[in-house]
Amino acid sequence: MIDKISELLQEKSSFSEQQIYCFKKRLSIFLEIDEPLEIISKGFDLKIEYENIFSKSRILTDMRPIFKSKIQAGIGGAIITHTLRLNFQTLSDSKEFFVNLSSGDIDTLISQLEEAKEKEKELKKLLIILTLLLHNNFIQCLQDGNHQ
Repeated sequence: MIDKISELLQEKSSFSEQQIYCFKKRLSIFLEIDEPLEIISKGFDLKIEYENIFSKSRILTDMRPIFKSKIQAGIGGAIITHTLRLNFQTLSDSKEFFVNLSSGDIDTLISQLEEAKEKEKELKKLLIILTLLLHNNFIQCLQDGNHQ
């Protein structure tokens, strides 16, 4: 297949032999990599290849009364509580998990989630840079007829 494409390029284009050689080399490397759809499919598989997969969450905020020593004397104060409900999918069914959170715990979670988003942004930038470098190297090779 690579040879047929190279022959067509040679017949129908003004690429030099060096450029066609470079194209053949890069195309063979590219074709050794799994098909893009297969890679996407594997990505989805990897994303759900965990024992527990997050499905949704909710934070329930309540005010709980604090009664005085003598209950008949009424309420002496109150505390605010937060309960995080996590719903997740296991290999066989759906489950949920509840955990009590303080205001400080919520701040910690927000900070950790923001940090995770920043890490994801940086990794996406790196992926774009690597993709562009590979693409530019290939284009440069075609233009220069370089045998790298």
